[in-house]
Amino acid sequence: MLHPDDGMGQGFIMARVAGEALAPKWLKGDGFAAARAALTGQCAQVLARLHAIPIAEVAGLALPGGRTGEARMRMFAHYRSFGINSPVFDLAFAWLNFLKAARLAGKRMAFLLPLSQTGQKFVSGRKPGSAGPVRLAIRRYLKRQPQARAAQIWAALSAKSPKGMTFYDNRLGKYIETDGQPDTQYRQFANLVSMERRLLAPKCVGFEANLQGLANP
Repeated sequence: MLHPDDGMGQGFIMARVAGEALAPKWLKGDGFAAARAALTGQCAQVLARLHAIPIAEVAGLALPGGRTGEARMRMFAHYRSFGINSPVFDLAFAWLNFLKAARLAGKRMAFLLPLSQTGQKFVSGRKPGSAGPVRLAIRRYLKRQPQARAAQIWAALSAKSPKGMTFYDNRLGKYIETDGQPDTQYRQFANLVSMERRLLAPKCVGFEANLQGLANP
């Protein structure tokens, strides 16, 4: 129902179900005492039904594939695409990376404890003024074509991919694989275009003002 130019990823229609979604209310509210008593059993029943679905019946669904490490990178890229820094999520991803390293190394956790400090990488983010390869490619294109939209930039870059980047448009969606970097989903790409355009806007305004000044001395 959504188009690529919307820059919002994949969309779907849901039916509204009456009820309460705020956890503090149904965890503590007197009116939800009966629901709390039945909640654990009902959740178990739903999970059991989901796990009982034959794989052949869902073979046609556009579900993400690959290894768990790839899924973790996709989740991290999706989280970063919102343009926010949440210490809770940063620490969670750092801890998952630490556990992965510990399992692969097969050594004592105490020996690998310093690796948990990789959380600092996620908490601090990039250095001011620095940018990843995808954002740099967008920045270079916008300097040549300041009015270009996300779809136009995507088409141009995918037609002649910068070194180290591979553009995909398949059942998993539109995304970019970059050497040594997490995948960049199209929504994140569109967000980067918007951010770069905002950074470029003051320069464009100043340039236009100079032109007007020359035209009207």
